[in-house]
Amino acid sequence: MLELLFHLWPNFSLLLEPGTQTMELSVWFWIGMMAILAIAVTSVVYHYFSFRSRYKQVKSLIKELDKANLAYMRTETLEKAQQTKSKQVGSLWREFDESLVFSSDQKKLYNTLDAEHFFNSSTLAYGLSSSRLLAATPSFLTAIGVLGTFIGLTIGLTDLQVSTSDVDDLKKGVASMINGAAVAFMTSVWGVSSSLFLNVFEKLFERSALGSINRLQHEIDFLYPRLPAEQALVEIADSSRETKEALQELHERIGDRFQETVSGISDSMQTAFTDALNNVMAPALKTLAEQAGQQSSDVLEKLASNFMGSMETAGTQQGEMMDKAASDVSSAVSSMAIKMDLLFNTLTEQQNRDRAHTEQYSREFAEQLKNHRAEATHSQTEMETCFNGLMQSLTNQLSDQLGAAEKHDQERQNIFNSVLKESTASQRDLLASQLEAVNDRDVKRAAHISQVQRELVTQQQSMISTFSAASSDQLNRMEEVTGLQQNNLEKVFQKTISNLDNQITSHNEAAQQRETELQQRFQNQLEQIVSEQHQLMKVVSEGVSVTQKQMLQMADQHQVLIKELSTAAGAAERSSQNMSNSSNQLSMLSSNLKQVTDVLDIRLKAVTDSIEGASQQNHELASQVREQASSLEMLQTSLNEATQHFESAAKVAHEGFSHLGTHQQAFLEGVRHEFDNLGGSLRTQVEGIEKQAEEWLRSYSDEVRQQVTERMELWNETTMAFADEMKRTVHAISGIVDDLEKR
Repeated sequence: MLELLFHLWPNFSLLLEPGTQTMELSVWFWIGMMAILAIAVTSVVYHYFSFRSRYKQVKSLIKELDKANLAYMRTETLEKAQQTKSKQVGSLWREFDESLVFSSDQKKLYNTLDAEHFFNSSTLAYGLSSSRLLAATPSFLTAIGVLGTFIGLTIGLTDLQVSTSDVDDLKKGVASMINGAAVAFMTSVWGVSSSLFLNVFEKLFERSALGSINRLQHEIDFLYPRLPAEQALVEIADSSRETKEALQELHERIGDRFQETVSGISDSMQTAFTDALNNVMAPALKTLAEQAGQQSSDVLEKLASNFMGSMETAGTQQGEMMDKAASDVSSAVSSMAIKMDLLFNTLTEQQNRDRAHTEQYSREFAEQLKNHRAEATHSQTEMETCFNGLMQSLTNQLSDQLGAAEKHDQERQNIFNSVLKESTASQRDLLASQLEAVNDRDVKRAAHISQVQRELVTQQQSMISTFSAASSDQLNRMEEVTGLQQNNLEKVFQKTISNLDNQITSHNEAAQQRETELQQRFQNQLEQIVSEQHQLMKVVSEGVSVTQKQMLQMADQHQVLIKELSTAAGAAERSSQNMSNSSNQLSMLSSNLKQVTDVLDIRLKAVTDSIEGASQQNHELASQVREQASSLEMLQTSLNEATQHFESAAKVAHEGFSHLGTHQQAFLEGVRHEFDNLGGSLRTQVEGIEKQAEEWLRSYSDEVRQQVTERMELWNETTMAFADEMKRTVHAISGIVDDLEKR
C-alpha cells in the first residue's frame, strides 16, 4: 500500500533539476489541482461559518419567544433584529415581520407566509448551496486530471519512432511513452480523487446547513401559526351575511320609526294648537261667564230682597250693579281682545316667517337654476373643446399617417433602386469572379462549368421571382394596411359620434329630471304651506264660532242687560272687525302666495327657455359633427384615390419588373453563349491537362511501388535477422537455464 502511495506521490526534486523532463509536468499538474482544492475547501469552510453566524443570530431572536408573548414582543424583536451584526438577518426579519398580522383581540400573532419563504438556503446559506462555481469545482479537478492524461499520452507518443529500425531508438521511444503514460495516469488519479474528496466534503457541510435551516423553519412555523387565506374568506363571508341581515332589518326599522315620528309630529302639532286655543280662549270665556252669572244672581237677589223697600234705592242699586256688570263685561271683552290681538300677532309673525322662508327658497331655487345653467354652459364648452381637440387629433393622425405612408413608399422605392443596383453590381462581380476562377482553375472539367452555369441561371431566375413576389406582397400589404386604417378611422369616428350623442342625451335627460324634481319639490312645499294655513284658519274659525255661540248664550240669559251690554256689543263688533282684518290679511297672504307661484312660473319658463337654447346648441353641435363626418367622407374618397394611385404605381412597377425580366433573360442568354464558347476552349485544355496528369500519376505510382517493395524487403531482412538473433539468444538462455537446473 505504501509502495502504491509512493508511486502516486509526485517527485518534487525534479523541479530543482535543470532542464525540463516529462515527469516534471505531473508535479505542476498536482500543484495546480492541490491549489484549486485548497481554495475550494477554504471557501466551503468560510461560507459554512458565515451561515452558522447568521443561523445563531436568527436563533437568538426566537430563543426567548413563545406563543403567549409574541404579540407583546413584536416591536422588541424587530428592534433586536435591526441591531444584529448581519444586515441581511435584519432585512430578512423585517420582511418576515411585514407578513405578520394580529388577531382581532390584538393578543395573538399569525403568519401569512411560511418561514421557508424568508429563511431558506438561498438567503441564509447563499454562498454554500447556491454557488455555481463551487459546485463546478469537482468537475474542474476531473477535467484537469483528464487534460493531464491526454497531454502525457501526447508527449509519450510524440517521441515514439515506429519507422526506425534501431533498437535503441525504439527503447527510447517506449521509455518516453511509458513516462508519458505515468504522468497521464497519475494526473487522472489525483484529479478524480481530489474531485471525490471535494464532493464529499462540500455535500457534508451543505447537508448540515440544510438540516439546520429545516429545523429553524419548523421552529418559526411552530411559534407563528399560519393564517390561511381560506379562513379570511370564511370570516368575510360570515360578516357579509351578518351585514346583509342587519341591512334587511334596518330599512324595516327605519320605516317604522319614520312612520311613528311622522304620526307623533302630527299629533303633537294638533294637540299644541288645541292646547294653545284652550289655554288662551277658554279661561277668558269661563271667567266672563262666571262673573256674568255671579253678577246676575247677585242683582236678582238684591232686587228680590229690596223690591219691597224702595224703587229709588232699588233702581239706584240696580243701576250701580249694571254699571259694575258692564265694566266687568268690558274688561273681559278687552282682555279677550288683547288675547286675540296676541293670537293675530303670532299668526302675522308666522306668515312673515313663511313669506321669508318662501322668498329664501325662491332665491336658492334661482341660484340653483343659475348654477345649473352655468354648469350646462361649462359642460357644453368643454364638450366643444373636447370635440375640437378630438377632430384636431384625428386630422393630425391622418396627416401623420399619410406622411408616413408617403415616406414609407419613398423608402421602399429607394430600397428597390438600391437592391437593383446591388443585384446588378453583385451579378457583375459574380461574373468577373467566375471568369477569374475559370482562368485560374484550368484543371476543372467542363461538366462543372456547365453545372455552375445552370446554377447561376436558376439563382438569377429565383432572385427575380422572389424580388417580384416580395414587391407584389409589399404592395398588397400596403393596400391592406391602408384599408384597415380607413376602417379603423371610420369605426373610431362612428364610436366618437355615438358617444357624443349619448352624452348629449344623458345631459338633457339629467337636466329634465332635475327640473321635474325641483318643480315637484316646490309644489309639495306649496301644498304643505297651503294645507297648514287651511288648518290654522279652520282652527281659528272654530274658535270664533265657539265664541259667538257663547256670546249668544250670554245674550239669551241676560236679555235684561241688553242696553248695558251695548259697549260689549261694540267690543264684539271691534273683535269681528279684527277678525275681518285677519281674514283680509290671510287673503293678502294667499295673493302673495299666488304672486310667488307666478314668479316661479316665470322663472321655470326661463329655465325651460335656457334648456331649449342648450338643446338648440346641441343640435348645432350635432350639425357640426355631421359636417365633420362629411369632411371625413371626403377624406375617405381622397384615400380611395390615393389607393388607386398606389395600384397604378404597382402596375407600373410590375411592368418595370417584366421589362427587367426580359432584359435579364437576354443578358443570361448572352452569358450562356459566352460560357458555351469558353467551355469548348477549356474542354480541350482540360483534356490535355488530364492526359499529362495521368502520365505523371502513372510514373509516380511506379516509383512509389518500387520504393515500397525495396523498403519492405529491407524490413523483412532486418526482421528476420532480429528474429534469428532473438532465437539464438533464447537458445543460449535455455542452455544456461538447463545447466543451472542440472547444477
